Amino acid sequence: HPFPIGDRVTFCGKKCVCQQCSHSLKKDQPVKVLGPSYCAGCSQEIKQGQSLLALDRQWHITCFKCRTCGCALTGEYISKDGIPYCEDDYHTQFGIRCKGCSSYISGRVLEAGGKHYHPSCARCARCHMMFQEGEEMYLTGEETVHYFLTAKSAI
Repeated sequence: HPFPIGDRVTFCGKKCVCQQCSHSLKKDQPVKVLGPSYCAGCSQEIKQGQSLLALDRQWHITCFKCRTCGCALTGEYISKDGIPYCEDDYHTQFGIRCKGCSSYISGRVLEAGGKHYHPSCARCARCHMMFQEGEEMYLTGEETVHYFLTAKSAI
């Protein structure tokens, strides 16, 4: 769950625990306190107030911004090479468009002959059925098709 505003956050090695959950920590396990923390955005020491942990680094809440447009990243973000971006800027700079619907692909992608598809947009040019998980796609010219074996009758 997101950390409640104003709550104390305890850093326990690799994870942060909210104030409510910190009561359930085993008392025989020491809480690791590291030296001063520095913001990954502005490189200044994080002294007081809230900070957040993202991309394996600590940030002042006001410093966690999209590298391109500078908007505050309060919810979802996409990172590339440890740099945070809002979804729109990430797709504009690095996104892959679906050959079927022309919108950007987030999540799973199917690829055939250098063309990229959402799993729901990848359809056979002959039978118009979607390709299923693990099913092979074949290129014939510019078309992506299923591979069908046809039985030949013995003469």
